[in-house]
Amino acid sequence: MASSAYDQSIRNSLVSKGIDNSKIGYSNGYVTVDGTNFQKADKNYNGTAFTNANNFNNAWNVYSQGLNKAPAPAVAPSGMVGVRSSLQSSGYDPNSIGYNNGMVTVNNQPFVTPSANAGGSAYVSPSTYNSALGNFRIGDLTNQVVNNTKLPDNSYTPQIDQLMKQLQDFSENQQAVDPYSTPEYAAYQAQADRRASQGVRAAQESLGSAGFGRSTALGERSQSIQNDQTEYLETQVIPQIIAANQAKRQQDYGNLMSLLSPLMSQQGYADNRAQTELGNVINALGAVTSEQQRGLDNSRADAALTGNYLTPDQRSAIDTLLALKQQAESPTATRQQRSAISDRADTVRSQLQALGIDPTAFGANVSSAQAEQAGVGRTLQGQQLDQQTQNQTFNQGMATRQQDFAEGQQAWENNYSDAQFKLNKQIQTGQLSIQQANALMSQAESLGYVTPQLAEATGLTEGAQFLNSQQFDLQKDNAAWDQEKAIADAQAKAAQNLTPQEYAKSYVNPIVQRDDDNNITNKNEVIATISNGQYSDAEMDKLFRQYGITDADVEVYRKTYSGN
Repeated sequence: MASSAYDQSIRNSLVSKGIDNSKIGYSNGYVTVDGTNFQKADKNYNGTAFTNANNFNNAWNVYSQGLNKAPAPAVAPSGMVGVRSSLQSSGYDPNSIGYNNGMVTVNNQPFVTPSANAGGSAYVSPSTYNSALGNFRIGDLTNQVVNNTKLPDNSYTPQIDQLMKQLQDFSENQQAVDPYSTPEYAAYQAQADRRASQGVRAAQESLGSAGFGRSTALGERSQSIQNDQTEYLETQVIPQIIAANQAKRQQDYGNLMSLLSPLMSQQGYADNRAQTELGNVINALGAVTSEQQRGLDNSRADAALTGNYLTPDQRSAIDTLLALKQQAESPTATRQQRSAISDRADTVRSQLQALGIDPTAFGANVSSAQAEQAGVGRTLQGQQLDQQTQNQTFNQGMATRQQDFAEGQQAWENNYSDAQFKLNKQIQTGQLSIQQANALMSQAESLGYVTPQLAEATGLTEGAQFLNSQQFDLQKDNAAWDQEKAIADAQAKAAQNLTPQEYAKSYVNPIVQRDDDNNITNKNEVIATISNGQYSDAEMDKLFRQYGITDADVEVYRKTYSGN
């Protein structure tokens, strides 16, 4: 019976099945092969994912069946680029690109979290890739600069130090040379002794043949010969030996000095080369940083023109959600895959909310097509532009209604004058009494339209409106427009998280209109503004009482604008 203990390493088991260790990763609780979920770990301990034999065999069978199927061609998510191929195009060695714990790596360093994985390939949007590439290069170059602020050890420096010590010792330790103990002196002395001996022998032979072999002259001659040789040694040989030794020492010193110059030149060349290389890295860092800053400046310029701005992190999260939606909507996605995609999407939505973006527009019930049209990231300038557009639409609507009213007023005045003229004529001819004529006019004015009786008497179009009715409709329409504007203003400002009193002070007080007795004359507008402050019923009731608005006032407002 198979053991149920979770004591089998999933990675080791995959390697034993022939899976390359470099293809095995870990992401969101799943051990992955080529970036695709293989099996969810039953236990994690010291960074290792474990399962039991039965669960591993089941996962392996599913994986093997997938290998035997003809794989569908990988389709890049819409608007995205492959991370690996883009890195290779940017000059990175394919062997330096990896995948670990849900992230694409370069030289074992985190590069980017992919927004989507398809067919074992990681994808992100072009803007996310460019941002990640810029950040990675800046980090890499910065490390090179920080780690190379000290010049590398120069191999010529120890040689120069040793040579300088030799020169110093040479100059400080000038030892006198004893010329009498030199080999040169010994050689000259031996030569002088031979010459002296030869001279004495020649003198002996010469004086001896003359009969003076034992005379004092021979002794004097012999001493003279010996003195000449000694004088030669002292006056000729000794100075030469001393001069030769001094010349040799000077030559040795000069030789050492001649070595010092090229060594120092090589030392300077090596130092300059190291400094040049560091300067090149610093220049490259400046260029990459400037390029990244240019991208940020362009984003801000676009934001100023369009009124939309998203930080790189916000953009990346949205791209990830869009890619996940596309994957979930794929007809080939399995239920298990959709469940995993949903879990990851929930995590990304939480991240997006933490980044300050309402994730509602990217909810699970929103299609990818709808999510792509979501207008998120509106800047303050963009919101102001939206408000200006709303105000312009409102003003245009008011102008149209005023024009319609003016035209209606003119038509009524014509009808009213015509009716009066025709009724007066009938009074004069005795067809109608004054009381009858007044009754017809009063009835039409009260009802707001031309009655059948008035139409019959005057020939006016039956049902045509009279002034009182038109005035009522215009007042109602104006009140509705005022209410809509108050609602729009309130909804635009309620998100500022103000307390009820702060809200009232900032947005209710400025619109309140009072008569000479300090009574509010535009209660409906005040009610609309308070109602759209998004506060609880108790808080709104407190504000209503603060402005002297009764339950009856609120009921009238509701009936007026609800149509009931």
